[in-house]
Amino acid sequence: MTSKHNVNENGEIDGESISYYKNGQLESKGNYFNKERHGNWEFYWYTGQLQSKGTYKEGKYDGEWKEYVDSHLHSVFNYKEGILEGESECHFSNGLLNWKGNYKNGKEEGEWNYYDLYGNISEKGHYSNGVRYGLWQENGQIVSHYNDGQGISTEREKQENSIKEKLIEKTTAEAQSFFFKYLIIGLILIGLLTFLILR
Repeated sequence: MTSKHNVNENGEIDGESISYYKNGQLESKGNYFNKERHGNWEFYWYTGQLQSKGTYKEGKYDGEWKEYVDSHLHSVFNYKEGILEGESECHFSNGLLNWKGNYKNGKEEGEWNYYDLYGNISEKGHYSNGVRYGLWQENGQIVSHYNDGQGISTEREKQENSIKEKLIEKTTAEAQSFFFKYLIIGLILIGLLTFLILR
């Protein structure tokens, strides 16, 4: 890797900075201010394709950052002084949304939507301080209810669990009935055989 930097009178990197891979492809370019990355920066893959771009403020991510894979937009994140803040999203390789939501102080906050490969919402719900809360849906159906990130059964789940419990009870009762029925038959046969042998 080779680099080209502007150096100030104190021998510190200041101003434009450009780095290259060994194959001559551009690796990164941006600016330094007070020895820290500052302003717009771009980073590239070894192949020369754009990897990410965004802004720094005093060495920390600040504002919108975009990341790319095979020249396709992969994700968009927003930062404030190096911490995730605001709307963010991630994409599948076909360009469609994978998920979209908001961050507050580095944690998921508010409504989040997750998508399938065809662009349909597969899951949606809310976060509070990084944990799920309230009702969450999958494919348009309410499937879970969260409180402080812990799942709480919905009415539908309670009904399904009740049906499952009744089915288990019925199956267990039938199995017990079957066992005792043939146990009695077996005892009767043993008794008859014993009677015939001793006769």
